[in-house]
Amino acid sequence: MGAVLKIIDKQPGQPEQGSFELHLMAERLTARELICRRVAEEIKLINERGPNRECARAFLVQVEPGPVEQQLNLPKYGQTLSEEAEFTKALRGFGARSYVMLFNDRQVDSLDEELTVTENSKLIFLRMVPLVGG
Repeated sequence: MGAVLKIIDKQPGQPEQGSFELHLMAERLTARELICRRVAEEIKLINERGPNRECARAFLVQVEPGPVEQQLNLPKYGQTLSEEAEFTKALRGFGARSYVMLFNDRQVDSLDEELTVTENSKLIFLRMVPLVGG
């Protein structure tokens, strides 16, 4: 039996950046598995829409701009992202606290923490912003 999890993207001091539902095959997953599913979903959308188009769900995956020539040729040649490389970056970001995950209003501390998704569950990805100044 599958589950549906509401995903919300936030950044401190700003309104909600977007939300969507992630359809899962199982009700119990680790934080690592949820990040993997989220990254796969983002890459799928980015590859479908192309890197020059706005992707509302791109939160963990960042499309890096390249040289001007590459940018000019993107519509002709396209660009695909590596799921494995982006997943590794997302895990590194979790470890570095670039973002935190709040599952049902409780912070997820470990990638191996097992989470049980219910019909009212929500997962917030909160992007941490470095302080400016002294």
